[in-house]
Amino acid sequence: MPQFLHEKIIHDLLEAAKPIPRDYALMHLAACTALRSSDLLKLRAKEVIDSDGQIVRSLRVKMKKTGRWIQRPLREDCRSAIRTYLATRPGANPWLFCGLAPRKPPYRPLHRFSYHKIIRGYLLLFFNASDLVGSATHTLRRSVAKAVYKKTGEITV
Repeated sequence: MPQFLHEKIIHDLLEAAKPIPRDYALMHLAACTALRSSDLLKLRAKEVIDSDGQIVRSLRVKMKKTGRWIQRPLREDCRSAIRTYLATRPGANPWLFCGLAPRKPPYRPLHRFSYHKIIRGYLLLFFNASDLVGSATHTLRRSVAKAVYKKTGEITV
């Protein structure tokens, strides 16, 4: 698996995920924020919705690994993807990302393995299975960080 994905591949991955609102919002938010999977999957729907019922312009997250609070701006295309997904997601599940099948309580967030499987599935559209060794989700995260650094010279993603 390549260590970094080119911006065009990231764009193509997003386009490939567009027909499935959950996958599109998940990948868009991952690409927009470069959050670790542990932080991304623990987001609750109420954390991305402001008091007016709109998608927040900036996401504030306490990172599980470091315990530090970070703030990430959300681009309009990412906010739109989340808005579309929320309109289609199942039931009253409090987690932002959940499985596609409706569930009864107790609700659970999308599992890390499922997230990895989703990203890997889209990567298989562009790479051979033999090339996909390692963590697909971490490769996406590193690629976003590299693209931001290239454009801004700032390493804080």
